[in-house]
Amino acid sequence: MSKQKKVITFLNRFDFYPNLVAVLENYALMLEENYELKLITGDKDEIPQSISKYYQVFQYSEKKKSAGQWRYMYNALKDFFENEHTDILTNTTSPLFSGYMITLFGKKKSVKTILRLTGDLFAEKDLETKWRKRFYKQFIYEPMHLRVFKAADELIPIGQKLEADLLARGIQPTKMKTMCQPFKASSFPPISLEEKLLIKEKLGILPNKKTILFAGRLVMIKGIDVLHEIIDKVSAQSDQFQFCITGTGPLFDSFDKYPLDLVAMQGYIEHDDLHQYYQCADLFLYPTKKDAMPTVLLEALSARLPIAATKVGEIPMLTNQFFSSSDEFTEYILEGNYQLDPIPDWFAWDFQKKKYNQIFNDLLNS
Repeated sequence: MSKQKKVITFLNRFDFYPNLVAVLENYALMLEENYELKLITGDKDEIPQSISKYYQVFQYSEKKKSAGQWRYMYNALKDFFENEHTDILTNTTSPLFSGYMITLFGKKKSVKTILRLTGDLFAEKDLETKWRKRFYKQFIYEPMHLRVFKAADELIPIGQKLEADLLARGIQPTKMKTMCQPFKASSFPPISLEEKLLIKEKLGILPNKKTILFAGRLVMIKGIDVLHEIIDKVSAQSDQFQFCITGTGPLFDSFDKYPLDLVAMQGYIEHDDLHQYYQCADLFLYPTKKDAMPTVLLEALSARLPIAATKVGEIPMLTNQFFSSSDEFTEYILEGNYQLDPIPDWFAWDFQKKKYNQIFNDLLNS
Protein backbone atom coordinates (compact mmCIF):
# COMPACT_ATOMS: atom_id res chain seq x y z
CA MET A 1 0.00 0.00 0.00
CA SER A 2 1.39 3.42 -0.97
CA LYS A 3 1.97 5.92 1.78
CA GLN A 4 -0.71 8.61 1.99
CA LYS A 5 0.57 12.02 1.06
CA LYS A 6 0.66 14.83 3.59
CA VAL A 7 -1.51 17.84 2.77
CA ILE A 8 -0.40 21.44 2.22
CA THR A 9 -3.18 24.04 2.11
CA PHE A 10 -2.63 27.52 0.67
CA LEU A 11 -4.81 30.42 1.79
CA ASN A 12 -5.35 32.94 -1.00
CA ARG A 13 -6.62 36.42 -0.24
CA PHE A 14 -8.94 37.31 -3.12
CA ASP A 15 -8.35 37.71 -6.83
CA PHE A 16 -6.06 35.65 -9.00
CA TYR A 17 -3.56 37.68 -10.98
CA PRO A 18 -0.76 36.55 -13.33
CA ASN A 19 2.12 36.57 -10.84
CA LEU A 20 0.08 34.71 -8.23
CA VAL A 21 -1.06 32.12 -10.76
CA ALA A 22 2.57 31.54 -11.78
CA VAL A 23 3.67 31.17 -8.14
CA LEU A 24 0.90 28.64 -7.44
CA GLU A 25 1.67 26.73 -10.63
CA ASN A 26 5.35 26.54 -9.74
CA TYR A 27 4.60 25.45 -6.18
CA ALA A 28 2.46 22.67 -7.61
CA LEU A 29 5.12 21.51 -10.08
CA MET A 30 7.63 21.36 -7.25
CA LEU A 31 5.47 19.72 -4.59
CA GLU A 32 2.81 17.54 -6.26
CA GLU A 33 4.97 14.41 -6.25
CA ASN A 34 5.22 14.41 -2.47
CA TYR A 35 2.16 16.31 -1.22
CA GLU A 36 -1.55 16.68 -1.76
CA LEU A 37 -2.32 20.34 -2.46
CA LYS A 38 -5.40 22.33 -1.44
CA LEU A 39 -6.27 25.97 -2.07
CA ILE A 40 -8.69 28.20 -0.16
CA THR A 41 -9.93 31.24 -2.06
CA GLY A 42 -12.95 33.48 -2.61
CA ASP A 43 -16.09 32.57 -4.53
CA LYS A 44 -15.67 35.49 -6.94
CA ASP A 45 -12.34 34.20 -8.22
CA GLU A 46 -12.31 32.57 -11.64
CA ILE A 47 -10.13 29.53 -11.11
CA PRO A 48 -7.60 29.06 -13.92
CA GLN A 49 -7.44 25.55 -15.34
CA SER A 50 -3.73 25.44 -14.55
CA ILE A 51 -4.66 25.79 -10.85
CA SER A 52 -7.61 23.38 -10.69
CA LYS A 53 -5.39 20.80 -12.41
CA TYR A 54 -3.13 20.59 -9.36
CA TYR A 55 -5.14 21.88 -6.40
CA GLN A 56 -8.32 20.79 -4.70
CA VAL A 57 -9.95 24.23 -4.60
CA PHE A 58 -12.29 25.40 -1.84
CA GLN A 59 -14.17 28.63 -2.56
CA TYR A 60 -15.87 30.56 0.21
CA SER A 61 -18.23 33.53 0.16
CA GLU A 62 -16.65 36.96 -0.06
CA LYS A 63 -18.51 39.94 1.29
CA LYS A 64 -16.98 43.38 0.90
CA LYS A 65 -13.38 43.15 -0.17
CA SER A 66 -12.17 46.17 1.78
CA ALA A 67 -13.47 45.66 5.30
CA GLY A 68 -14.11 41.97 4.81
CA GLN A 69 -10.59 40.56 4.50
CA TRP A 70 -10.30 39.46 8.12
CA ARG A 71 -13.90 38.21 8.23
CA TYR A 72 -13.59 36.36 4.94
CA MET A 73 -10.41 34.56 5.99
CA TYR A 74 -11.77 33.67 9.41
CA ASN A 75 -15.03 32.29 8.02
CA ALA A 76 -13.26 30.49 5.17
CA LEU A 77 -10.85 28.72 7.53
CA LYS A 78 -13.62 27.97 10.03
CA ASP A 79 -15.73 26.31 7.32
CA PHE A 80 -12.72 24.53 5.82
CA PHE A 81 -11.74 22.86 9.08
CA GLU A 82 -15.28 21.62 9.72
CA ASN A 83 -14.92 19.09 6.90
CA GLU A 84 -11.31 19.12 5.71
CA HIS A 85 -7.87 18.16 6.97
CA THR A 86 -4.45 19.64 6.34
CA ASP A 87 -0.98 19.03 7.75
CA ILE A 88 0.47 22.43 6.81
CA LEU A 89 -1.29 25.77 6.40
CA THR A 90 0.45 28.55 4.46
CA ASN A 91 -0.25 31.72 2.49
CA THR A 92 0.14 32.97 -1.06
CA THR A 93 -0.24 36.72 -0.45
CA SER A 94 -0.73 39.26 2.34
CA PRO A 95 1.45 37.91 5.17
CA LEU A 96 -0.33 40.17 7.68
CA PHE A 97 -4.00 39.51 6.91
CA SER A 98 -3.67 35.85 5.94
CA GLY A 99 -0.80 35.27 8.37
CA TYR A 100 -2.86 36.31 11.37
CA MET A 101 -5.64 33.86 10.53
CA ILE A 102 -3.22 31.10 9.55
CA THR A 103 -1.39 31.26 12.88
CA LEU A 104 -4.68 31.57 14.80
CA PHE A 105 -6.15 28.42 13.24
CA GLY A 106 -2.81 26.65 13.27
CA LYS A 107 -2.76 26.86 17.08
CA LYS A 108 -6.47 25.96 17.39
CA LYS A 109 -6.24 22.93 15.09
CA SER A 110 -2.67 21.81 15.92
CA VAL A 111 -1.60 22.34 12.32
CA LYS A 112 1.91 23.38 11.27
CA THR A 113 2.10 26.92 9.86
CA ILE A 114 4.60 28.54 7.55
CA LEU A 115 4.35 32.07 6.14
CA ARG A 116 5.81 33.21 2.83
CA LEU A 117 7.03 36.77 3.39
CA THR A 118 7.14 39.16 0.45
CA GLY A 119 7.54 42.90 0.13
CA ASP A 120 10.01 45.33 1.64
CA LEU A 121 7.66 46.11 4.53
CA PHE A 122 10.27 47.64 6.85
CA ALA A 123 11.09 50.29 4.23
CA GLU A 124 7.49 51.41 3.81
CA LYS A 125 7.57 54.02 6.61
CA ASP A 126 10.50 55.78 4.92
CA LEU A 127 8.37 56.42 1.83
CA GLU A 128 5.53 58.11 3.69
CA THR A 129 5.46 61.90 3.45
CA LYS A 130 2.91 62.46 6.23
CA TRP A 131 4.00 61.97 9.83
CA ARG A 132 0.76 60.21 10.82
CA LYS A 133 1.30 57.52 8.21
CA ARG A 134 4.96 57.18 9.17
CA PHE A 135 3.92 56.81 12.82
CA TYR A 136 1.33 54.16 11.89
CA LYS A 137 3.78 52.18 9.75
CA GLN A 138 6.52 52.22 12.39
CA PHE A 139 4.59 51.76 15.63
CA ILE A 140 1.47 49.81 14.59
CA TYR A 141 1.95 48.23 11.15
CA GLU A 142 5.46 46.82 11.71
CA PRO A 143 4.77 45.47 15.25
CA MET A 144 1.59 43.76 13.98
CA HIS A 145 3.60 41.99 11.29
CA LEU A 146 6.29 40.93 13.74
CA ARG A 147 3.73 39.55 16.17
CA VAL A 148 2.23 37.41 13.39
CA PHE A 149 5.66 36.28 12.18
CA LYS A 150 6.68 35.18 15.67
CA ALA A 151 3.48 33.16 16.03
CA ALA A 152 4.17 31.07 12.89
CA ASP A 153 6.12 27.82 13.12
CA GLU A 154 8.38 28.83 10.24
CA LEU A 155 8.92 31.69 7.80
CA ILE A 156 10.07 31.86 4.18
CA PRO A 157 11.58 35.32 3.59
CA ILE A 158 12.12 35.69 -0.14
CA GLY A 159 15.54 37.33 0.14
CA GLN A 160 18.60 38.17 2.19
CA LYS A 161 17.65 41.75 3.02
CA LEU A 162 14.29 40.72 4.47
CA GLU A 163 16.02 37.97 6.45
CA ALA A 164 18.49 40.52 7.88
CA ASP A 165 15.64 42.92 8.74
CA LEU A 166 13.82 40.15 10.59
CA LEU A 167 16.95 39.07 12.47
CA ALA A 168 17.50 42.67 13.57
CA ARG A 169 13.98 42.70 14.99
CA GLY A 170 14.31 39.58 17.06
CA ILE A 171 13.11 36.79 14.77
CA GLN A 172 15.06 33.60 15.52
CA PRO A 173 17.32 32.46 12.65
CA THR A 174 16.21 28.83 13.10
CA LYS A 175 12.65 29.88 12.20
CA MET A 176 13.63 31.28 8.80
CA LYS A 177 14.12 29.32 5.57
CA THR A 178 15.15 32.04 3.13
CA MET A 179 14.28 31.25 -0.48
CA CYS A 180 13.15 33.14 -3.57
CA GLN A 181 9.58 32.69 -4.74
CA PRO A 182 9.13 29.58 -6.90
CA PHE A 183 10.16 30.55 -10.43
CA LYS A 184 10.62 28.52 -13.59
CA ALA A 185 13.23 30.24 -15.72
CA SER A 186 12.54 28.04 -18.75
CA SER A 187 9.32 30.03 -19.34
CA PHE A 188 11.47 33.02 -20.40
CA PRO A 189 14.23 31.56 -22.60
CA PRO A 190 16.79 33.74 -24.39
CA ILE A 191 16.71 33.88 -28.21
CA SER A 192 19.01 34.80 -31.12
CA LEU A 193 19.31 38.25 -32.70
CA GLU A 194 17.48 37.03 -35.81
CA GLU A 195 14.58 35.76 -33.71
CA LYS A 196 14.53 39.04 -31.78
CA LEU A 197 14.00 41.04 -34.97
CA LEU A 198 11.15 38.76 -36.03
CA ILE A 199 9.42 39.17 -32.66
CA LYS A 200 9.80 42.96 -32.83
CA GLU A 201 8.07 42.95 -36.20
CA LYS A 202 5.33 40.70 -34.87
CA LEU A 203 4.69 42.93 -31.83
CA GLY A 204 4.88 46.22 -33.74
CA ILE A 205 8.11 47.29 -32.01
CA LEU A 206 10.46 49.33 -34.20
CA PRO A 207 13.38 47.10 -35.29
CA ASN A 208 15.70 50.03 -36.09
CA LYS A 209 15.67 51.37 -32.54
CA LYS A 210 16.91 50.01 -29.22
CA THR A 211 14.00 48.77 -27.13
CA ILE A 212 13.86 49.81 -23.47
CA LEU A 213 11.29 47.67 -21.64
CA PHE A 214 9.31 48.43 -18.50
CA ALA A 215 6.85 45.82 -17.15
CA GLY A 216 4.71 46.27 -14.08
CA ARG A 217 1.89 48.17 -12.44
CA LEU A 218 1.70 51.80 -13.58
CA VAL A 219 1.60 53.30 -10.09
CA MET A 220 3.78 55.90 -8.42
CA ILE A 221 5.52 53.41 -6.10
CA LYS A 222 7.01 51.74 -9.20
CA GLY A 223 8.80 54.98 -10.07
CA ILE A 224 6.56 56.05 -12.94
CA ASP A 225 7.44 59.71 -12.30
CA VAL A 226 11.13 58.80 -12.72
CA LEU A 227 10.27 56.80 -15.83
CA HIS A 228 8.71 59.92 -17.36
CA GLU A 229 11.84 61.92 -16.56
CA ILE A 230 14.02 59.26 -18.19
CA ILE A 231 11.92 59.17 -21.35
CA ASP A 232 12.01 62.97 -21.62
CA LYS A 233 15.78 63.17 -21.10
CA VAL A 234 16.65 60.30 -23.44
CA SER A 235 14.40 61.58 -26.23
CA ALA A 236 15.89 65.08 -25.90
CA GLN A 237 19.34 63.67 -26.71
CA SER A 238 18.67 60.79 -29.11
CA ASP A 239 16.02 59.39 -31.44
CA GLN A 240 17.50 55.88 -31.40
CA PHE A 241 15.38 54.49 -28.57
CA GLN A 242 11.81 53.28 -28.21
CA PHE A 243 10.35 52.59 -24.75
CA CYS A 244 8.00 49.63 -24.58
CA ILE A 245 5.68 49.63 -21.56
CA THR A 246 3.55 46.65 -20.54
CA GLY A 247 1.07 46.77 -17.68
CA THR A 248 -1.92 48.74 -16.49
CA GLY A 249 -2.69 51.07 -13.64
CA PRO A 250 -3.97 54.53 -12.74
CA LEU A 251 -1.04 56.25 -14.45
CA PHE A 252 -1.53 54.54 -17.82
CA ASP A 253 -3.00 57.65 -19.46
CA SER A 254 -0.04 59.78 -18.37
CA PHE A 255 1.87 58.32 -21.32
CA ASP A 256 -0.64 59.58 -23.91
CA LYS A 257 1.54 62.61 -24.58
CA TYR A 258 4.27 60.54 -26.23
CA PRO A 259 4.33 59.55 -29.91
CA LEU A 260 4.24 55.84 -30.74
CA ASP A 261 7.76 55.81 -32.13
CA LEU A 262 9.01 56.94 -28.71
CA VAL A 263 6.70 55.02 -26.34
CA ALA A 264 4.78 51.89 -27.33
CA MET A 265 2.07 51.29 -24.73
CA GLN A 266 1.13 47.59 -24.69
CA GLY A 267 -1.35 47.49 -21.81
CA TYR A 268 -2.15 44.22 -20.08
CA ILE A 269 -0.31 41.22 -21.52
CA GLU A 270 -1.35 37.64 -20.81
CA HIS A 271 1.35 35.86 -18.84
CA ASP A 272 1.80 33.24 -21.57
CA ASP A 273 2.66 36.01 -24.07
CA LEU A 274 4.82 38.16 -21.80
CA HIS A 275 8.10 36.39 -22.57
CA GLN A 276 8.13 37.82 -26.11
CA TYR A 277 8.54 41.37 -24.81
CA TYR A 278 11.57 40.40 -22.75
CA GLN A 279 13.02 38.53 -25.72
CA CYS A 280 12.77 41.48 -28.11
CA ALA A 281 14.09 44.14 -25.70
CA ASP A 282 17.63 45.46 -25.31
CA LEU A 283 17.37 46.68 -21.71
CA PHE A 284 14.93 46.21 -18.83
CA LEU A 285 14.30 49.44 -16.95
CA TYR A 286 12.97 49.33 -13.38
CA PRO A 287 13.13 52.60 -11.41
CA THR A 288 10.91 51.33 -8.56
CA LYS A 289 10.86 53.06 -5.18
CA LYS A 290 9.92 50.00 -3.13
CA ASP A 291 10.01 46.31 -3.89
CA ALA A 292 11.13 42.94 -2.61
CA MET A 293 12.25 40.40 -5.24
CA PRO A 294 10.33 41.53 -8.34
CA THR A 295 9.14 38.72 -10.58
CA VAL A 296 9.75 40.98 -13.57
CA LEU A 297 13.48 40.98 -12.79
CA LEU A 298 13.51 37.20 -12.50
CA GLU A 299 11.87 37.12 -15.92
CA ALA A 300 14.41 39.57 -17.39
CA LEU A 301 17.31 37.62 -15.92
CA SER A 302 15.96 34.39 -17.43
CA ALA A 303 15.61 35.95 -20.88
CA ARG A 304 19.22 37.20 -20.57
CA LEU A 305 18.05 40.78 -20.78
CA PRO A 306 20.33 43.42 -19.18
CA ILE A 307 18.76 45.23 -16.23
CA ALA A 308 18.94 48.81 -14.93
CA ALA A 309 17.19 49.23 -11.59
CA THR A 310 17.11 51.05 -8.28
CA LYS A 311 18.85 49.50 -5.26
CA VAL A 312 15.87 48.54 -3.10
CA GLY A 313 14.64 45.35 -1.46
CA GLU A 314 16.18 42.15 -2.79
CA ILE A 315 17.13 43.63 -6.17
CA PRO A 316 20.89 43.43 -5.32
CA MET A 317 20.48 39.62 -5.38
CA LEU A 318 19.56 39.90 -9.08
CA THR A 319 21.61 42.68 -10.65
CA ASN A 320 24.64 44.90 -10.09
CA GLN A 321 23.40 47.71 -12.31
CA PHE A 322 22.00 50.25 -9.82
CA PHE A 323 20.98 53.86 -10.43
CA SER A 324 19.51 56.39 -8.02
CA SER A 325 18.34 59.23 -10.30
CA SER A 326 16.83 59.81 -13.72
CA ASP A 327 20.12 61.40 -14.82
CA GLU A 328 22.04 58.21 -13.96
CA PHE A 329 19.51 56.01 -15.74
CA THR A 330 19.59 58.30 -18.78
CA GLU A 331 23.38 58.29 -19.00
CA TYR A 332 23.46 54.47 -18.87
CA ILE A 333 20.76 54.13 -21.54
CA LEU A 334 22.45 56.56 -23.92
CA GLU A 335 25.87 54.98 -23.35
CA GLY A 336 24.49 51.67 -24.65
CA ASN A 337 27.06 49.40 -22.99
CA TYR A 338 24.55 47.21 -21.14
CA GLN A 339 25.92 44.53 -18.82
CA LEU A 340 24.41 41.07 -18.41
CA ASP A 341 24.18 39.82 -14.84
CA PRO A 342 25.23 36.25 -13.96
CA ILE A 343 22.51 33.76 -13.12
CA PRO A 344 22.80 32.72 -9.44
CA ASP A 345 22.98 29.05 -8.45
CA TRP A 346 19.65 29.21 -6.58
CA PHE A 347 17.94 30.11 -9.84
CA ALA A 348 18.11 26.50 -11.06
CA TRP A 349 14.75 24.71 -11.04
CA ASP A 350 16.17 21.51 -9.54
CA PHE A 351 17.72 23.50 -6.69
CA GLN A 352 14.46 25.30 -5.93
CA LYS A 353 12.45 22.08 -6.09
CA LYS A 354 14.78 20.27 -3.71
CA LYS A 355 14.92 23.21 -1.30
CA TYR A 356 11.14 23.75 -1.13
CA ASN A 357 10.44 20.05 -0.61
CA GLN A 358 13.05 20.02 2.14
CA ILE A 359 11.49 23.09 3.81
CA PHE A 360 8.04 21.51 4.04
CA ASN A 361 9.40 18.07 4.97
CA ASP A 362 11.54 19.51 7.78
CA LEU A 363 8.55 21.47 9.08
CA LEU A 364 6.44 18.30 9.27
CA ASN A 365 9.22 16.46 11.10
CA SER A 366 10.10 19.28 13.50
